[in-house]
Amino acid sequence: MQKNNRNLYLLGFMGSGKSFLGQQLAKELAWSFCDLDDEIETIENCSVSSIFENKGEDYFRKLERDCLYGTAEKINTVVALGGGTPCFFDNMNWIKTQGCSFFLDVETDVLVERLLKETHKRPLLKGKSEEELICFINQKLETRKCYYSQANYSLSGSDLSIR
Repeated sequence: MQKNNRNLYLLGFMGSGKSFLGQQLAKELAWSFCDLDDEIETIENCSVSSIFENKGEDYFRKLERDCLYGTAEKINTVVALGGGTPCFFDNMNWIKTQGCSFFLDVETDVLVERLLKETHKRPLLKGKSEEELICFINQKLETRKCYYSQANYSLSGSDLSIR
């Protein structure tokens, strides 16, 4: 059973604040919160990083899609998506049929500042220097903007809040 316009989907690059803001927003609305990466880790009983290392990105993206589709069973839920979730398969079109989406558009320098501390925890960033991280983020943003821009709303800034 489809439950249109019953969930909020937060999308954007890793480090944009999807999980942080999603938890705050869910609390403010008295809704449930779902972090797609946490769901994946629960199902696989291991970290996203381990899934990438041991089973590869293709396996991860299929699992991610399955977990995304599983959110159709939820109502009144704020869903924090992985940074690449909207960019694979037909995920962005599916998201648009399931609720309202918000793109958290954060400047590259802010993303670099946030992600430099987490390169060891994020599989796509492992071993990258600051310069490599800047290039990686800019390149990925360039290819992902066409998906992110399809969100119902775009929120820009380095200090986004639920207000």
